[in-house]
Amino acid sequence: MNRLPLIVGALAATLALPAAASAYTAYAVTDLNLRACESTQCAALTVIPGGAAVNVIGTSNGWNYVTYAGVTGYASANYITVAYAQPRPPVVVVRPPVVVASPYPVYPVYPMYRYARPFYPRAGFSLSFRFSG
Repeated sequence: MNRLPLIVGALAATLALPAAASAYTAYAVTDLNLRACESTQCAALTVIPGGAAVNVIGTSNGWNYVTYAGVTGYASANYITVAYAQPRPPVVVVRPPVVVASPYPVYPVYPMYRYARPFYPRAGFSLSFRFSG
């Protein structure tokens, strides 16, 4: 009679071994609801963020039985992948500068130079020249 619990325990451990050996790590492709049963009608237990690692315990009918952050439930197999993809850096688009062509020819503007001596004509002042011949 003492051997019966030992045999039952050994048999249970032997049957549980293949299930534990088939568990593998996978990654969520996008934010994913972890549900209580294999249906979208069941309550969501938590949300698995995209790129997070989950431990897949089993698969049936397009649903994976997974463990994430200590919570065990069902997640859609369509959104879980074995291959992990590094998050891509954001794409930065640098636009070239806009060059506007003038519709008419552009001539350079030279700086104003002062005369050697300032010449300021006064009102009522005139110059006259006499030519002799």
